[in-house]
Amino acid sequence: MRRAGKTWLLFARVRALIEAGTPRADLLYLDFEDERLGDVSAADLGALVDAHYRANPGARGREGAFFFDEIQLVEGWARFVRRLLDAGSCAPA
Repeated sequence: MRRAGKTWLLFARVRALIEAGTPRADLLYLDFEDERLGDVSAADLGALVDAHYRANPGARGREGAFFFDEIQLVEGWARFVRRLLDAGSCAPA
């Protein structure tokens, strides 16, 4: 559903995690409505997560969270997210 407040719910969850002590560097937020991500394919999603860990190497060993806003715009996204969950790379936030 469009304009129902899902993005603000994500922001509230990010804020709650930070207030609970999660380092900001352990959180990844991507908005797939951003035109700079317009041509991202499901095959590129892993590279985005890898770039996050290269920029924040300590985050890989800690429990953080990924927030993918409007990820339904990326065809094949569900298989990518399932792979992350199955591999234990992240946990539902």
